[in-house]
Amino acid sequence: MASNKISKDVLEAISCGDHSAFSLFYKAYHPVVLRVVKRYIKTEDLVEDVVQEIFAKIWTDRSKLIDVLSLESYLFIVVKNYTLNYLHKIATDFTRQQQILARFESGINSVDQHVIDKEYQIKLQEILNRLPAQTKRVFELCRVEGKSYEESSKMLGVSKSAVKKHMIRCINTLKKYLQHDLHLPLVLFLLLKSIL
Repeated sequence: MASNKISKDVLEAISCGDHSAFSLFYKAYHPVVLRVVKRYIKTEDLVEDVVQEIFAKIWTDRSKLIDVLSLESYLFIVVKNYTLNYLHKIATDFTRQQQILARFESGINSVDQHVIDKEYQIKLQEILNRLPAQTKRVFELCRVEGKSYEESSKMLGVSKSAVKKHMIRCINTLKKYLQHDLHLPLVLFLLLKSIL
């Protein structure tokens, strides 16, 4: 990692919870962190998400910064470890999802499938109706109509990052609903279908 002179005083301020000091740190190291993450992840949307999560982790663990002897080495280790763990989690989750779907689908016949598809739509509509109108519209554009974040942002007259935030809110709502209704494997199937 290239050296971006951040003083020990700035690190001390960050470790004490100083947001303006962290902002300086973020501006100095964002391009560097971005470059490292791009070595491992090639999907543009995912890259920026991972970068933001890494900075969130650094902020959460900010008390550790005061004891860091080499900031560049510390950052490189944090970025590399977080990115590799992220990729491992995606691979593991994807494998599990495929196994669940295969087991679920192998246990139903075509008549059952028709009934289940109707139930999916009802459940999805129930969940979507709880969302703000704009979030619901973003979900419909991105997941139902297959529009990209960029296409959706142009259609709605909002930024691409706003579209992404709406999608995150929607997926989190789906997950929350699933966690509170464990007897609904149909919702699990729907959630996986929506995300993949």
